[in-house]
Amino acid sequence: MQINLNQISKYFDANKAILKDLSLSIFEGEVLGLIGPSGCGKSTLLRILAGLEVATHGDLEIPCEINQQTSFVFQDPALFEWRTVAANVGLPLELKGIKNSIIEHCVEVELERVGLLDAAHKYPSELSGGMRMRCSLARALVTNPKLLLLDEPFAALDEMTRDQLNQDLLNIQSKNKMTILFVTHNLFEATYMSQRVLVMQSNPGKIAADIPVSLPEPRCLDLRLTGEFQDSLKLVQAALREVDK
Repeated sequence: MQINLNQISKYFDANKAILKDLSLSIFEGEVLGLIGPSGCGKSTLLRILAGLEVATHGDLEIPCEINQQTSFVFQDPALFEWRTVAANVGLPLELKGIKNSIIEHCVEVELERVGLLDAAHKYPSELSGGMRMRCSLARALVTNPKLLLLDEPFAALDEMTRDQLNQDLLNIQSKNKMTILFVTHNLFEATYMSQRVLVMQSNPGKIAADIPVSLPEPRCLDLRLTGEFQDSLKLVQAALREVDK
């Protein structure tokens, strides 16, 4: 199964195109990084894929199975402060009317996967920034999505926490084989996590470069020290410099 965007345009007023004639194919099980200047339409593209925005023109071809199993992780964890970690993570299943016993099991599995099982009964105010993002990630994963969209979720975290969450997400993806598209401004993160890095240009927003990243898998953080990684990073940096001219 694959997702196809054909000549997608998005206007927020008659004279201003945020996205213009954007075409892209996303293949099942891929991890794609999306980079580009601020305001080029990266977040809008994710919101169209998630069904939170509707394209003004063009066709979005997304299999029904994927469309029904898409999760979105925002830059702000957006947790409900009056709900415990476990209750926040279980919310998507509650909204689907799933039995409590099943919810409890699924929540436990996801909290263990993201390293938050011991914090299940805590409230968001008791969590660090990294723990809050782990909670948000677990909430997105609890529905076992086919497509995971992430809009700069690790931007506000310190480098060590960010690196660990990058690795955790790659480990989860290698087991679940979900498709991931994530927005980032961090070129190291984009290069390390992605199988393809998509570089967007602005005015109007469209894909300016589609760069394959052929690095060994499974990936570990030491890979960033290799010449192979540096070569891939240079390609990404050069493509971004081109759109910034």
